Amino acid sequence: MNNNCGKYETFFIFDNEDNFNKHLKSCPDCQKEHKKMLEVANLAKEVKPFIKKTKLNIKILSNIAACLLISTIAFTSIKTFYNNQPNPELKAIKENSVITQMGLPTDDYGLLEIE
Repeated sequence: MNNNCGKYETFFIFDNEDNFNKHLKSCPDCQKEHKKMLEVANLAKEVKPFIKKTKLNIKILSNIAACLLISTIAFTSIKTFYNNQPNPELKAIKENSVITQMGLPTDDYGLLEIE
Protein backbone atom coordinates (compact mmCIF):
# COMPACT_ATOMS: atom_id res chain seq x y z
CA MET A 1 0.00 0.00 0.00
CA ASN A 2 1.31 3.44 -0.91
CA ASN A 3 2.04 6.03 1.76
CA ASN A 4 0.27 8.80 -0.20
CA CYS A 5 -3.35 7.72 0.42
CA GLY A 6 -3.46 4.77 2.81
CA LYS A 7 -7.25 4.38 2.65
CA TYR A 8 -7.44 1.44 0.22
CA GLU A 9 -7.42 -1.23 2.91
CA THR A 10 -9.95 0.65 5.06
CA PHE A 11 -12.37 1.15 2.19
CA PHE A 12 -11.89 -2.41 0.94
CA ILE A 13 -12.52 -4.07 4.30
CA PHE A 14 -14.83 -1.81 6.27
CA ASP A 15 -16.80 0.38 3.85
CA ASN A 16 -19.57 -0.57 1.42
CA GLU A 17 -18.89 -1.27 -2.24
CA ASP A 18 -20.34 2.03 -3.55
CA ASN A 19 -18.08 4.21 -1.37
CA PHE A 20 -15.13 1.99 -2.26
CA ASN A 21 -15.76 2.38 -6.01
CA LYS A 22 -16.22 6.16 -5.70
CA HIS A 23 -12.93 6.48 -3.85
CA LEU A 24 -11.24 4.14 -6.31
CA LYS A 25 -12.29 6.34 -9.28
CA SER A 26 -10.92 9.47 -7.66
CA CYS A 27 -7.67 8.19 -6.12
CA PRO A 28 -4.80 7.12 -8.43
CA ASP A 29 -2.82 5.57 -5.54
CA CYS A 30 -5.71 3.29 -4.65
CA GLN A 31 -6.19 2.44 -8.34
CA LYS A 32 -2.58 1.18 -8.45
CA GLU A 33 -3.12 -0.82 -5.27
CA HIS A 34 -6.37 -2.26 -6.65
CA LYS A 35 -4.59 -3.28 -9.85
CA LYS A 36 -1.96 -5.11 -7.79
CA MET A 37 -4.68 -6.85 -5.78
CA LEU A 38 -6.41 -8.02 -8.97
CA GLU A 39 -3.12 -9.44 -10.28
CA VAL A 40 -2.60 -11.37 -7.04
CA ALA A 41 -6.19 -12.66 -7.22
CA ASN A 42 -5.62 -13.85 -10.79
CA LEU A 43 -2.42 -15.63 -9.75
CA ALA A 44 -4.31 -17.34 -6.93
CA LYS A 45 -6.93 -18.53 -9.43
CA GLU A 46 -4.20 -19.93 -11.69
CA VAL A 47 -2.56 -21.85 -8.84
CA LYS A 48 -5.79 -23.31 -7.44
CA PRO A 49 -5.92 -26.42 -9.76
CA PHE A 50 -2.31 -27.31 -8.86
CA ILE A 51 -3.10 -27.13 -5.15
CA LYS A 52 -6.13 -29.38 -5.64
CA LYS A 53 -3.97 -31.85 -7.60
CA THR A 54 -1.37 -31.88 -4.83
CA LYS A 55 -4.04 -32.51 -2.18
CA LEU A 56 -5.42 -35.36 -4.31
CA ASN A 57 -1.95 -36.91 -4.64
CA ILE A 58 -1.44 -36.69 -0.87
CA LYS A 59 -4.83 -38.33 -0.29
CA ILE A 60 -4.01 -41.18 -2.71
CA LEU A 61 -0.59 -41.74 -1.12
CA SER A 62 -2.06 -41.78 2.40
CA ASN A 63 -4.67 -44.35 1.30
CA ILE A 64 -1.95 -46.56 -0.19
CA ALA A 65 0.12 -46.26 3.00
CA ALA A 66 -2.90 -47.19 5.12
CA CYS A 67 -3.59 -50.26 2.96
CA LEU A 68 0.04 -51.38 3.21
CA LEU A 69 0.00 -50.93 6.97
CA ILE A 70 -3.20 -52.95 7.36
CA SER A 71 -1.85 -55.68 5.07
CA THR A 72 1.40 -55.87 7.04
CA ILE A 73 -0.43 -56.12 10.35
CA ALA A 74 -2.75 -58.81 8.98
CA PHE A 75 0.14 -60.82 7.52
CA THR A 76 2.14 -60.58 10.74
CA SER A 77 -0.77 -61.64 12.93
CA ILE A 78 -1.63 -64.61 10.68
CA LYS A 79 2.03 -65.67 10.56
CA THR A 80 2.29 -65.42 14.35
CA PHE A 81 -0.89 -67.45 14.80
CA TYR A 82 0.33 -70.29 12.59
CA ASN A 83 3.80 -70.28 14.17
CA ASN A 84 2.26 -70.76 17.62
CA GLN A 85 0.23 -73.82 16.55
CA PRO A 86 1.64 -77.19 17.67
CA ASN A 87 3.33 -79.08 14.87
CA PRO A 88 1.93 -82.63 14.57
CA GLU A 89 5.10 -83.81 12.82
CA LEU A 90 7.24 -82.83 15.81
CA LYS A 91 4.84 -84.64 18.14
CA ALA A 92 5.14 -87.83 16.03
CA ILE A 93 8.94 -87.57 16.01
CA LYS A 94 9.01 -87.14 19.77
CA GLU A 95 6.69 -90.10 20.39
CA ASN A 96 8.59 -92.42 18.03
CA SER A 97 12.03 -91.48 19.33
CA VAL A 98 14.16 -94.29 20.79
CA ILE A 99 15.13 -92.02 23.66
CA THR A 100 11.44 -91.44 24.51
CA GLN A 101 10.77 -95.18 24.39
CA MET A 102 13.64 -95.72 26.84
CA GLY A 103 11.92 -93.30 29.24
CA LEU A 104 14.56 -90.58 29.10
CA PRO A 105 13.62 -86.87 28.94
CA THR A 106 13.45 -85.47 25.39
CA ASP A 107 13.04 -82.08 23.82
CA ASP A 108 10.52 -81.12 21.10
CA TYR A 109 12.59 -82.85 18.42
CA GLY A 110 12.89 -86.17 20.25
CA LEU A 111 16.50 -85.58 21.25
CA LEU A 112 17.93 -86.24 24.67
CA GLU A 113 17.31 -83.27 26.97
CA ILE A 114 20.03 -82.53 29.46
CA GLU A 115 19.15 -80.26 32.34
